[in-house]
Amino acid sequence: MGIRTPGKKQNQLCLFDFSLSKVSPEDISVGTPGYLDPFISERKVKRWDISSECFSAAMTLHEMATGVLPTWGEGKNIDPASIRAEMTILPERFDPDLRDRFVRFFEKALRRDHRQRFDNPDEMLKAWSDVFATIDDRKKSRTAHPSEDELEPGGLQRAATQWLLVRLESYFHEGSRVSERKDGFDPAAHGFTAASRPHLVSAQQLAEVVQADPLFLEVAECLEGNSGFSVSALVQRLVEAEAVPTLPRDRYKDGGLRNRQDWEETWRLQRHEDAVEAEVRSQRPEVNEEILKPVIRKAQLEKVGDIPVPPKYGNPDFKNTSFWKLRGKLDVPKERWISYPGAERDGDTSSLIAWAGWNHLQQAQALAEYFLDAKDAHGWPTAKLKPQLAALADLLPWLKQWHNTFDPNYGMGLGDYFQGFLEEQCRALEMTFQEVNAVRFEAAEAVARPPADRRRKGRRIRMSRDRSADMLSADGTATFCRLDSEEGTPDRMSAFRQRAECTRSV
Repeated sequence: MGIRTPGKKQNQLCLFDFSLSKVSPEDISVGTPGYLDPFISERKVKRWDISSECFSAAMTLHEMATGVLPTWGEGKNIDPASIRAEMTILPERFDPDLRDRFVRFFEKALRRDHRQRFDNPDEMLKAWSDVFATIDDRKKSRTAHPSEDELEPGGLQRAATQWLLVRLESYFHEGSRVSERKDGFDPAAHGFTAASRPHLVSAQQLAEVVQADPLFLEVAECLEGNSGFSVSALVQRLVEAEAVPTLPRDRYKDGGLRNRQDWEETWRLQRHEDAVEAEVRSQRPEVNEEILKPVIRKAQLEKVGDIPVPPKYGNPDFKNTSFWKLRGKLDVPKERWISYPGAERDGDTSSLIAWAGWNHLQQAQALAEYFLDAKDAHGWPTAKLKPQLAALADLLPWLKQWHNTFDPNYGMGLGDYFQGFLEEQCRALEMTFQEVNAVRFEAAEAVARPPADRRRKGRRIRMSRDRSADMLSADGTATFCRLDSEEGTPDRMSAFRQRAECTRSV
């Protein structure tokens, strides 16, 4: 970022990028992933141009406006070029007064087809300016911290609540451009180490740290209207409003569980598609990409077929309206925390949570550590331990997919490691994996709704690397989970108890 003064005009804030100034326009492999135009490879002439530069600028604008980069399909970390969907716009991320205009701008600026985007930077700049053109003078004069008189009814309470939620969430990670503690308060100095070592915590443990956070208490007093409020009750209320249970059985009613099974079947078929693609590529490593793509697609259709589009969710599919608000019709995780109902410790009935920003491996590490402590140190009965193993089974396919590269500390991939850990714990508690996995879809209360239509077809919905469960196949067995390996079990247990550092980035 920089400031320039064009002539005698007012200073202007500018964004500069010198990193690619000496790179050939034909080299489309360089640059920072996430900001680059992923659709250049689909054009006849594959080179950087004004359209792709405007695309990157639009990605930056989206991040500046919302704090996150946009996504395609059903979640982040999906290659947009691998699916046929347009960008996923989440209107709730934008200012309510400008929401519709923001959505229109980004829908056009980030179109897959570059011919449907803005023709040039000048047109894009005018469209961006038009987003803010009709804001009245009162709204133009607002700052990032409006006075109480400027806020609409309830606005001060909403602003305070939002600030407190961001503050609590910052305890779980070590700062970012969006949420960073600049007042010097360090939760780790008060014994809260979830940012450096992911582990499950209770809302009560969180409240104990809050007691030492003067800035949090000051804003909380403003929200509550008095200084005699219960910190524990406030933290519990804030956490509950922004948490979604880890197991499908605790999130959905019967209709939602049927939808979830349809989605998991879609993901299973997509994994099969990906395996077919990998097989074709391994057999023809020297073939040109343009020639290879139709060969891959033909093989996928022959071996997998056309994948149906799974049904969307509705409010009645969820057990709690707050879950629906945090997930929406495509069940995209937008919650701040993951909750584990029924896993609370004796003497602490507050919500047990993990930060939803942790990747699947970090979640599995935190959950397995908590499980071992509950089993070995506290002697919990099998009935209370079983849902925790089910939650680990919920993560297993994603661990196998995203975190299964060879790890020298364990002599295997971390997906295989946790598979072995889960198998061993099932045997120790005299249960089968199928029994544990079935807990994920235990019956919910009945809803008046017909079964989901599995025959619909349409655009392909890709898997999300966000927190999700996977995979219960039609016959009730877990896909991609070998249950016959016993090799190295004691070593894995010992290694896990020592908590070797094995976290990998998503």
